[in-house]
Parts: sequence; C-alpha cells; structure tokens
Amino acid sequence: MPSRVETIMEALRAAIADATPAEVVRNEAQEIRVEVHGFINLRDGEPGDPEVSFSPLLYHYERVAMAEVIAPIDGDTDAITVAIGAAIVANRTLGGLVDWVEAQAAETGDIETQEGPTFQVAMVPIRLHYATSDPLA
Repeated sequence: MPSRVETIMEALRAAIADATPAEVVRNEAQEIRVEVHGFINLRDGEPGDPEVSFSPLLYHYERVAMAEVIAPIDGDTDAITVAIGAAIVANRTLGGLVDWVEAQAAETGDIETQEGPTFQVAMVPIRLHYATSDPLA
C-alpha cells in the first residue's frame, strides 16, 4: 500500500497530466527529451517540520512541490503553467487527499545548450497542505 505522500503526489501528477499535452513525470533524474508539447518534471519537495496538534494527534504539513516545466524555444511554457494552475483550481483538495493545494507564481527563463536549441523553463512551486496521524504512513 503506498504512503499518503505517494498517493498525494501521484494524484497531483495525474491532475496536471490530464490538463496539459506535455509529458508529466515525477522526480526524473536522468536526461530528458523535450518534445513539441513540453515536459513537466514534478519534484516531491521536502515535507518540512510539521506543526503538531493533539486530541487527536495530527501532524500538519505544508509541503512545497516543484513543477519544472521545459518547452522548446518555440513552445509555450505560459500555456503549460496556466494549465497547471487550472488543474489545481479545479480540484483544490485532490479528491479529499489534502486540505488545500495552491500554485504560486512561476519563475521563468531560458536554457541554452551546447548541442542545439534553447529551451524555455518555468519553475512552479505548488503548496500542499495536509495532515496525517503518522508521518511515515
């Protein structure tokens, strides 16, 4: 059975994948091939230190995941980031898995490579607020 974090992150990945034609993966560490529709690497991020409440015991996390958007220079990272935002607004609780999810403003730029084309890049922080009774579950 997958952990709560794994379930949450996979639901976020699926919501983003449904909203855009870009390929969406999680925590990809290897070299990627950017196709015409772009590429999104969703990084899980760190959970940080939880706030704890008692009766019942709950650990309240605010995890910041990162959607790394890469598109060819003639692609459209703006359209991809707008699609990510729309997917999140359409399902703020990821089907009840989190208390709240919100995207933050994207940091954008270009990447030049020695071998070929330049790529557009956007980094989109995504805040996930959730609580759990067991930090390892």
